[in-house]
Amino acid sequence: ADFSQRLGKIYDIRFDIYKRKFFIKFLNNFLNQLTPFFFFSIGGYLVIVESLTFGALVAALAAYKDLSAPWKELLGYYQRMADATIKYEDLVSQFQPAGMTDPEIMYTRPAELPALAGPVSMNGVSLIDDNGIKMVDNASLMLEPGSRVALIGAGGSGKEQIARLLARLMSPTSGKITMSGEDLAALPEAAVGARIAYTSGESYLFNGTIFENLVFGLQHVAEDESEMSSERQSQHEEALASGNSPANFALDWIDYGGAGATGPDDFLDRLAKVVTAVELEDDLFRMGLRQTIDPNGNSDLTQGILWARLRIQDDLARRGMTDLVRQYDPESFNPYVSVAENILFGVSRDPAWEVDEMAANPVITGLLEDELLLDRFEETGRSVAETMVELFANLHSGDPLFERYSFLDEDALDDLQIVVRRLGSSETKEASEADREVLRSLALKLVPQRHQLGLVDDAFEEAVLRLRRRLRQVIDEESDSEDGGGRITFFDRAAYSSGLTIEGNILFGSVAHGRPDAPEEVGAVVDTIMDDLGLRQAVVQAALEIPSGIGGGRLSPTVRQKIALARAVLKQPRLLIIDEALTALDGASRARLLANLDGLFPEGTILWIDSELPPDMTFDRVINVRAGRVEDIEAEPTERAEAAPGEAEAEIEADSLAAMAARLMRVPMLAGLEHSQLKLLAFTSDTLTYGVGERIIQQGDTGDCAFVITSGEAKILLERDGEERFIRTCGENEILGELALLNDIPRTASIEAVTELTVLRMSKDVFLELLKANNHAAHAVMREIAQRLASMT
Repeated sequence: ADFSQRLGKIYDIRFDIYKRKFFIKFLNNFLNQLTPFFFFSIGGYLVIVESLTFGALVAALAAYKDLSAPWKELLGYYQRMADATIKYEDLVSQFQPAGMTDPEIMYTRPAELPALAGPVSMNGVSLIDDNGIKMVDNASLMLEPGSRVALIGAGGSGKEQIARLLARLMSPTSGKITMSGEDLAALPEAAVGARIAYTSGESYLFNGTIFENLVFGLQHVAEDESEMSSERQSQHEEALASGNSPANFALDWIDYGGAGATGPDDFLDRLAKVVTAVELEDDLFRMGLRQTIDPNGNSDLTQGILWARLRIQDDLARRGMTDLVRQYDPESFNPYVSVAENILFGVSRDPAWEVDEMAANPVITGLLEDELLLDRFEETGRSVAETMVELFANLHSGDPLFERYSFLDEDALDDLQIVVRRLGSSETKEASEADREVLRSLALKLVPQRHQLGLVDDAFEEAVLRLRRRLRQVIDEESDSEDGGGRITFFDRAAYSSGLTIEGNILFGSVAHGRPDAPEEVGAVVDTIMDDLGLRQAVVQAALEIPSGIGGGRLSPTVRQKIALARAVLKQPRLLIIDEALTALDGASRARLLANLDGLFPEGTILWIDSELPPDMTFDRVINVRAGRVEDIEAEPTERAEAAPGEAEAEIEADSLAAMAARLMRVPMLAGLEHSQLKLLAFTSDTLTYGVGERIIQQGDTGDCAFVITSGEAKILLERDGEERFIRTCGENEILGELALLNDIPRTASIEAVTELTVLRMSKDVFLELLKANNHAAHAVMREIAQRLASMT
């Protein structure tokens, strides 16, 4: 009935609109015809009584006919102008909400920035969000200069908002924040940006190089108008007249003084210290070894790499590791690279000579025909195709075995099945040219040691070496030069190969397949040689030019977080806020980084934001945040304002639920669950307390729940032949009785409290449903149970 009534109202509205619409049309048509009617009636009468000539009447009618078009155009213009005005005002209103920062604060840069070396203070600060929820409630705190303070609170406690308020990323609803006695809200943005640094797990990396991201916080130096050339002055004036930015993008924008340097040269030293302090140097070094460089622009590094190449074989031989690297030799076949790469014996500079395109390259096809190898390569490719189809036809999508064969992906497998079916029992040479090209491509992409299909014998290797020599002759004859006319850079032991990575140039060969420890062992030798030759920093600087990708997508989470922290530290802030910014690192690494930062700028204040107090870190002061209120752990809790009973219960329930979810997240077996799933598990769990000697689980009982120890210790006892035998002691964050959740079997052991014990009791049904919805968590459960069984055998 309600739905019908609504449809009826809509119909009435539409019908009323139509009536008004057609009335307006009638009125418009009536008025349009009324004027001609008066012209003809009155004008005709005046012509009859000879008060108006017929020519004058005709002229008036002609003028009236031409009057409507410009009049309509004028009305249309006013209509468009009104529409544009309304839309413009609406657009401007979207970018001018209430409470915007004064433009003077945002864009004014003082000639000398204030030092702001004094304490940071929050006095009675509150923050209410758009929904009217008080995120920060009358918070007050004081951060002394040079102190190390931890701000601890559960998710939703308000600690994130306090951090953003101190960084002036948010504005308080009430209260005041000061820094060195200056009102933070009134300070210029240039001063806040230079003296306060904020980094979090969500810190953004821009689509530029690693170096550009590191110095982003220092790029705010304005151009000196007095030093402009006449051409630049003209561009500057044109930009001002057109409303564009007058800044010169081509200048060096880096504020070296803000980083504690005097110029570009010592800035690199300062950058190296910061990179080392945040433990980013090793990551950049490994990344740099995998990069290619231009030898013309890096002559010193190139010469050093050639010296390292001379040492690598001696060092490997001295350690008995010569079998881990197969060096490039023009007279031998390298089984660790593809057949195509063996033929090239160099690096392609022309897309037509890439490995994926070589099967269609007429020069390669011609050489195969001249050497009577075309049939052999196509038969080899056919064997590869049939083997691949046989092995992978029944694998599910995304199976990791696809990755083992780099020339074969899931889409290619579907196409390969069609090719194999088309070939059937017919001769390979009877196949179409397209199918034969596919077969040649498989043979060229074959890596003997990696794929181990037994298709490359001594005769095949010798044939590849003949092709290599013939190709070199052909390229040299065509280009009349040693480098193939720029299409191929052939390998030369005495020269740097710009197509190889830095590590590839040092090794001048390939690391052995089938030895899982080979990359690490060879890498350790390379590291030692580079350190001995003093080339580590040069490689790190080469890595700074690596593109980070959009949002840092080309970098690992660990590297992204370290870059964000280094960017914040590099500008030497007076207040460094680290808001759960190193979650990708383990506890020991975070503790080392904080200790390194202590030595890097001892006078700066560090505010560490976390969900729990890190056990390996020491702080001058620890502040707890609950429900938006600030409390010192060492001091008595601040007196809370009296709340309504319902509100107080809701706050306690929300806080305990978040705490239990955080506790469950630290259980290895449950770490794979989503936060929302952990909260559901916590919501359905009960908190139980046991005294010393009380039994939590009795062997032989029916199991319908499991327990997570939140505090205290318990021991596992196994009864055999009427005697109980001690198995082991279990403690905080361990899960007990999990087998009862996975199998309908009696309890296999007893568990007894050794100390006062607090546990969370989890329901079997809820836990199993969550495992069904999360494959990663199910895998973690299986791995944890397997590890326990292994430790007991």
